[in-house]
Amino acid sequence: MRPQSAFRPLVAMAVALAVMLAPTSSLGARSPAGSKITRPLAKQLQDAGQATFWVRLGEQADLAGAEKASDRTERGASVVAALQQTASRSQKGLIDALKAEKAEFQPFWIVNAVRVTGSAALADRVARRTEVAAVSEAQSFPAPELTVADANTLAAVEWGVSAINADDVWSTFNNTGEGVVVAGIDTGVKFDHPALVNQYRGNVGGGVFNHNYSWWDPARICGIATAPPCDNVGVGTYTMGTVAGDDGAGNQIGVAPGVKWIDAKGCETSSCSDAALLSAAQWILAPTDVNGQNPKPEMRPHIVVNPWGGGPNNPWFGQAVNAWLASGIFPVFMAGNAGPGCGTASSPGDYLGSYSVGAFDEAGEIADYSGRGSGVAVVKPDIAAPGHNVRSSIPAGNGYSTFNTTASAAAHVAGTVALLWSSAPSLKGNVAATKTLLDDAATDVSDLTCGGTAGDNMVWGEGKLDALAAVEAAPRSDPAPSISINDATVDEGQFGVRVASFTVTRAGSSGGVSSVQFQTTDASASAPSDYVAIPPTTVYFGVGDTTKTLGVQVKGDLAAEPDETFNMVLSNPFNATISDDTGVGTIVNDDSGTPSQFSIDDVSVVEGDSGTRPARFTVSRSGSTESAAAVRYSTSAGTATPGTDFRSRASTLLIFSAGQASRTVDVLVRGDRAVEPDETFNVDLTSPLGASIGDGVGVGTIVNDDTGFSVDDVQATEGDSGTSSLTFTVTRSGDLSGTSTVRVKTRTTFSANVLDYVTVPLTTLTFGPDEATKPVAVTIRGDNTVEGDETFALVLSAPVNARITDSIGIGTILNDD
Repeated sequence: MRPQSAFRPLVAMAVALAVMLAPTSSLGARSPAGSKITRPLAKQLQDAGQATFWVRLGEQADLAGAEKASDRTERGASVVAALQQTASRSQKGLIDALKAEKAEFQPFWIVNAVRVTGSAALADRVARRTEVAAVSEAQSFPAPELTVADANTLAAVEWGVSAINADDVWSTFNNTGEGVVVAGIDTGVKFDHPALVNQYRGNVGGGVFNHNYSWWDPARICGIATAPPCDNVGVGTYTMGTVAGDDGAGNQIGVAPGVKWIDAKGCETSSCSDAALLSAAQWILAPTDVNGQNPKPEMRPHIVVNPWGGGPNNPWFGQAVNAWLASGIFPVFMAGNAGPGCGTASSPGDYLGSYSVGAFDEAGEIADYSGRGSGVAVVKPDIAAPGHNVRSSIPAGNGYSTFNTTASAAAHVAGTVALLWSSAPSLKGNVAATKTLLDDAATDVSDLTCGGTAGDNMVWGEGKLDALAAVEAAPRSDPAPSISINDATVDEGQFGVRVASFTVTRAGSSGGVSSVQFQTTDASASAPSDYVAIPPTTVYFGVGDTTKTLGVQVKGDLAAEPDETFNMVLSNPFNATISDDTGVGTIVNDDSGTPSQFSIDDVSVVEGDSGTRPARFTVSRSGSTESAAAVRYSTSAGTATPGTDFRSRASTLLIFSAGQASRTVDVLVRGDRAVEPDETFNVDLTSPLGASIGDGVGVGTIVNDDTGFSVDDVQATEGDSGTSSLTFTVTRSGDLSGTSTVRVKTRTTFSANVLDYVTVPLTTLTFGPDEATKPVAVTIRGDNTVEGDETFALVLSAPVNARITDSIGIGTILNDD
């Protein structure tokens, strides 16, 4: 992540504005003598006498005020209206002239340009018009070649989804991208693929599809206007599978399977013409029916993923990206597959306004083909995501295959943005803030081969994508935080006052402001003789605050008496709930002649899935505390492993100043996603000075918060006739305190078939608190056929509030003939 990411969007806006207002935007070097015709086009016209070319108008629409629109519908409509009005006004004279010449032409409003087919003389006459800024050659851009990777076996969740912690977003926030629409500009999508059909926006249910506003085929490659979506190359189906794919039967290939997707076929084949791409770009801003009529900007997607691109530093698509940004659409592009050389990041991904994605592999290494370095000062790619050996959907046979490409990496980012915008709806349309969240949450990887810094370089950009960290940092509407208070102990002393310190803790969201009232009440101690009472008082938690310390003055005396207590009581919370409302203050008598003793408490901490959390031990000194004292502490292993489960502490001196009754010691516990028992470690007190040791061992318990599902392998004898039962056991291990569900279904992919057993359809098993196992019985059919033993599978999928540790149970039907 780069420290300057906060102002990067401002730089992007400035450069984008410069591109929009530039008087020319030639796609190649200029001809001499001030001609507006590019050299490549001039040569084409000279060689062939006729060519298809672009006429770009100088006037550009002012889109700067679109973000001020009152809602998303108004914002989209205002962008489209500004673009269309500017194009209509500035293109009128040119179009009238082209009609008079009986020239073949096609106007576009997203870039204020007209595509013309004509002679060199026509190009020269067009170039002489004052409203024309440039006349340039037509281009095409490649869709990425899908390089076949090593075979990748079926996983409950594909490795790329897990590597960016997207599955943790599903379980932690119960969110898979609902309420977000992702579009692709690609080779099309096989809309009825089992992993994608349910997420297609054109699926109205009951086997009925309405492709209006959800599918656009500008070149009519798939057939007549009403023909359903198709994919004649495979790139779009593969990419959209990584964004949204899940067939509900174990193929969890998508980052955000709760989204809806739409698609524009900007690539006729493995090559994408500039005309088809610009037509698709316009449709993204204002989707139309399948005939290209009745545009509705309110039906535009939130995110567009672009698995295509060409060589670096080609600004031709810049005005289209700027229009998307003005409309609040997040543009994701692949960094291209031209690496490992520097300056190979592809356009349009290398624009400042685009979000470009490089690829890394299962080992966490950058892919050698991943495009890197924009060739200018702009750092590209922006980020890196899984792209090597990634399994996803393909059109052939409604199947799956594994490929290597930065197109897959771009799809991982598009799915992550969907998770972000679904989890934090206030972010929708705020592209700059979303980029900052992605950048800041990324894991830095230093590689200065092509320039940049350790945290933002031309190979990795901001580093490795982390969906969970981004969602955790997003401004979500989380449940109200909870406030609690601990107990406090203090030696009374013989004179003066000493302070009993309570810690008030706010758990959960700390993104807002909270407050709570506190006051003291008597127990066996009495105010004002034993302590100074505190009337109802309010303590405030600001943004980011998690703890506050409350001090109570305790009065010393010379009386030999029992320990005494008072209470610190919390009430009247604002923007919070109270989980523990009473802290007990214990005034320890130190007038009995008992020597001062050190003791340490036991603590528990929930491990979490990643990062570290502190286990905070309190070392207390009882008896007299008038003088300074010290004790050493260090950690030792119990069932937990030092370095792996917790960060060990070497022998360290802990000093108590005069009057100080307690100090805290933090041991960092490492989170993981392993389903395992609770684990323990110790904090040991040794070598006391000025006191003895009473309780010298504090036990730290690392509470496992992971739950796992598994299924066993079973076998049964088939018999000669009739039916019998073969029963699998689905086991839930780890944390059983909550409710979890998992789907089960038999799969006939082995030697048994439906004549040998009765299939189990997709069924949900619900495990209540403390429930560890459930049986799944499968009926098997007996016969007299002499045959080998036969097998089938029971497959687990779609866990909720759990992970799957063993997804396939093998059922063996033993032949007895």
